[in-house]
Amino acid sequence: MNIIEYNLTFMTGFFWAKFLQYNGKESIVFLVLSILCLIINCLLSARKVKKTSAKWQEEYPEFRVIDPDGWDRENYEWSWNKEKITLEEYKKRRMRSTVMFNKEQI
Repeated sequence: MNIIEYNLTFMTGFFWAKFLQYNGKESIVFLVLSILCLIINCLLSARKVKKTSAKWQEEYPEFRVIDPDGWDRENYEWSWNKEKITLEEYKKRRMRSTVMFNKEQI
C-alpha cells in the first residue's frame, strides 16, 4: 500500500466516523465537504510523486522520447534512469525533446 492509498484509507475511515456523529442536513453537508477535501488532498499528493523518467515513460507510453533534448546529455544515463522528477517536470522535458506519437498505446 503506497502513501496515497494509506492516506485515502485512513481519511475515509475518519470521515465516516465523523459522519455517523451528525444527524440530518448537517451530515450531508459534512459528507460532501469531507469528500471534496479528500479528493483535493489526493490530487495534491499525487502531484508530488517523483519517479525516474524511465518509469514515467512506462506509465505514459503514448509519447516515446526519441531525442532527449530536455534531459542532461552529458550525464544522460543518470538523468533518465536515476534522477527522480515529478510528472510535471517529465512533461516539460518531454516537450523540449523529439518524441514519437504511439497511437497503439492509446
